[in-house]
This record gives sequence, structure tokens and C-alpha cells, in this order.
Amino acid sequence: MKQNNPFLYYFIFIFLIQILMVGNMTFFETEVLSTKKIILFTFCVLGLVISIVVLLYRKFKKS
Repeated sequence: MKQNNPFLYYFIFIFLIQILMVGNMTFFETEVLSTKKIILFTFCVLGLVISIVVLLYRKFKKS
């Protein structure tokens, strides 16, 4: 049984850190909520979801 590519796990970890940082910047600042910050947060979440889907696809494709 082969292990999954560790690069994909690092990629998911980086997106998790980005979501925490951008989410903190977006929702807990005292400034007015900016559309740019919400779009940035949305794209970080989408990147995380896409990388998890790719990971699951690779895992179950070989089964």
C-alpha cells in the first residue's frame, strides 16, 4: 500500500494556516468589513476544499 504524497498534506496545512490568519484579519478587526477581505477568505477556503478533494480522489482512485 502506497502512502499519499506528503506535498499534498503540506499544501492542506498551509491552507489551514492561511484560513486562520485571513479569518482573524477578516472577522476580528475593528475596521469596517471589506469586500476584499471576504473574497480573500473565500478563496482560501476554496483552496482548502479543492486540495482535500484532490487528496481524497487520489486515495480512492488507487483502491
